[in-house]
Amino acid sequence: MNNLLYLCIVALLVCVSACTEPTPIGGDIVDGTQLPIAFRDDSPFVLITEPDTVTTLTTSISLTEVGVPVGCISSPFSGTRNARVGMQIVERSDQLDLSNSVVDSIVLILPLVTSAQVGDIEAQSNLRVVGATDSSFLLLEPVITTDLNDNGILFGEATAVPARISSEQTVFAGDSTRMDTLGPEFRIPLNQSFSDAFLPAIAASVAADSLINDSLFVANFPGIIIEGGDCGETSPAIDLDTDRQDRMGVFVYYTTDSGFHRQYQFNFRRENGAVGRFRPQYVHDPSGSTAGLLFNDQRLDDTIAVLKSLGGSRLRVDFMDIALGLSDQAVNVAILEIPIIPGTDDFITPLPRIIPRVKNSIGDLVDYSAFFTDGFGTFDTREGGTLTNIPDPSDPNQTVLAYQFNITRFLQEVIDGERDGNLFFVPLNQTFSPGESILRGPGGDANALKARLLLATTDVP
Repeated sequence: MNNLLYLCIVALLVCVSACTEPTPIGGDIVDGTQLPIAFRDDSPFVLITEPDTVTTLTTSISLTEVGVPVGCISSPFSGTRNARVGMQIVERSDQLDLSNSVVDSIVLILPLVTSAQVGDIEAQSNLRVVGATDSSFLLLEPVITTDLNDNGILFGEATAVPARISSEQTVFAGDSTRMDTLGPEFRIPLNQSFSDAFLPAIAASVAADSLINDSLFVANFPGIIIEGGDCGETSPAIDLDTDRQDRMGVFVYYTTDSGFHRQYQFNFRRENGAVGRFRPQYVHDPSGSTAGLLFNDQRLDDTIAVLKSLGGSRLRVDFMDIALGLSDQAVNVAILEIPIIPGTDDFITPLPRIIPRVKNSIGDLVDYSAFFTDGFGTFDTREGGTLTNIPDPSDPNQTVLAYQFNITRFLQEVIDGERDGNLFFVPLNQTFSPGESILRGPGGDANALKARLLLATTDVP
């Protein structure tokens, strides 16, 4: 064990032995008169990769100002993930009357948030647009795995390297034309099949009334689904910030009978509120990947684990063997350390933070925190879970990324029979923040980089 880590642990134990006020590291469990304290990092535990069963609702995602992933990305560790986005598009201002105009083109514009793009940022992404059916938006409280049903009609497709810088675009405002510098966008030209389905809905809306009728418009045109056509090495994210909503949606470019070029935008938003439905569906296929093997109880000698957001996979750590061997011990310090496999962060976007969860009385996973009396509550950043640099055991001059968790109270509760020995780990914001972390399990050579539990205990008199 390297000197830096040893000094950190010694300092932590000194804080425990000082026994001031209770802290999340377990200073309320024992006092300084119970020294000496033994420390070890060879305690046996099992790290298990499981399919995620997250059922978080997505009804409020349309009003959040976050990036929503879109498209298909492939990973040798976790398989493929296709992020599909369903959107009802409705009129945003006065009705569009095209009876005396000629439609030049129709384009779907998706503003991008570059910080939420995952994978190789220089790789191409293929996005396609298909028609949605009414059933895609009937449920008021869908979850991220609820099917978005399409009608099988391709409305458009584009392959490009997702833009990461602003560019100049032509904007037709009223009777004027200007060049504006606009943020990163992904543009998908929409084809004749889209025009044949969409333009009659516009005409029907104009013929029915002089006022915008969203229900009538959606009844005539249910919406669109944006998805990955081919799985590649990157996946962009749609920017839902209200500051960029004027560049989101379907743009109809047309020429009036007076010869003016104009544009009209259709979106799921009007002003700052959502008037149409917007929701994602994440489709995972672990076939042929490391996660696929782990799902089938092939733990690969417990040397690797895969944690993936958007309903991909979660981790379960089984501490029962430790608890059985510590029945006559009080836990002073218990820190779980799970490192990322070196080098995988070069082409895999690791999750910035993961959080622990436990099962409640009815079997649902809920956040666990040592700061709450019953353990149920938001996991505090002081308890760990964010990526941090730790020394590489194979090279003292190098560091690797790892997640560290203070689980002192949890482990003591397991030993005391107050809680079962399973602790689950899921990504923070797992319903809309993409990414995956490839982790070292506790198996393998004793001197190798691996998950471990740094444990300090005291004999119970």
